[in-house]
Amino acid sequence: MVRIREVEEGDVEAVGSLLQAEGWGAPTASDWRWMWEENPAIRQRRLPRGWVLVDGEAVVGFLGNMLQEYQFGDRPVVAAIAAGFVVAPSARGSSLQLIASHARQSNVDLLLNTTAAPHVSKIAQFLKFRPVPQPTFERSAYWVLRPSSFARGALRKKGVSRVAARPAAPALALLIRAEGLRRRWPREVRSGVDLKVIDAASIGVEFDRLWQRRLAECPRLLAVRDAQTLRWHFASRGRRHPPFLVCALSASELLGYVAVVRQDAAHLGLTRARVADIFVERDDPEIIRQLLARSAGHARSTGADMLEVVGLPRQIRRVVDGLRPFEIPDASSPFVYKAVDPALGERLADERVWYAGLFDGDGSV
Repeated sequence: MVRIREVEEGDVEAVGSLLQAEGWGAPTASDWRWMWEENPAIRQRRLPRGWVLVDGEAVVGFLGNMLQEYQFGDRPVVAAIAAGFVVAPSARGSSLQLIASHARQSNVDLLLNTTAAPHVSKIAQFLKFRPVPQPTFERSAYWVLRPSSFARGALRKKGVSRVAARPAAPALALLIRAEGLRRRWPREVRSGVDLKVIDAASIGVEFDRLWQRRLAECPRLLAVRDAQTLRWHFASRGRRHPPFLVCALSASELLGYVAVVRQDAAHLGLTRARVADIFVERDDPEIIRQLLARSAGHARSTGADMLEVVGLPRQIRRVVDGLRPFEIPDASSPFVYKAVDPALGERLADERVWYAGLFDGDGSV
């Protein structure tokens, strides 16, 4: 009989085996310490690590529970994030128990599932979760950085075998290059702004100052982006391609940054860089364009075939759209939320208060 219980520290190997069986990477004990012990958000409160489904002695289901701090004007908001949902085929009938355990939490202000698969999104909406009112999640934008290797991965995604993709890829790459001439692939231009590429360890107090200035601009629901939180979120954690941040500086003052993570699709042979965050003072379009241009160039230099943008508010995506990227539609509502406080829920029904992207939840960790 399948039963449910909270995640324990000793579950890491069993959960890892389950995730590997479903084609995912396995977490390490270090990964779990990073998520549940080193997370700066635990200064607010501690939550269950998550829940597992157990059949006899075997772990057959898992849902992690990650803590994230937000600020909504003067109000601190604590969010519980559903992360890493996976259930073995033999236990799929018990999946609802995991999602319901996350949804029943009452000691937080907000419940989020930011990477929900279509079937998970439907279950969450049955439990009174709502799709984020930000239509930018209905399509992702991307630029092709290396047409030949991108073409091979694109053909594999369409179901073309590796053998058949090899001769077809050069022709597709030529089409991509020709289309790229019509599109405005991000290019750097000279300006009075200095651009600098850094890793998480180099994040300093200038990020705290930017965070405070951004808070004062308008009352939006913003995931906390102080220096301590950013260093934790984008820590290298031994990854071959750790996250990087491109910073725009003027007279040593940080005007904004773009953070980029690598999330390769290994089964397609596709190396993918994704924009985890765009955070620029007054959403300055010219600064955003400069940051995206340097981000694309640096991602390409580290071997990425494409650079993708997901979510983010309309004013940011207008700048992205002005660079005429390729697009992928997604009508599955991958980002759903539920406010524990009904008054907060009413305010969150307004698209203008959101600034949601991959930085929210587990989309870029």
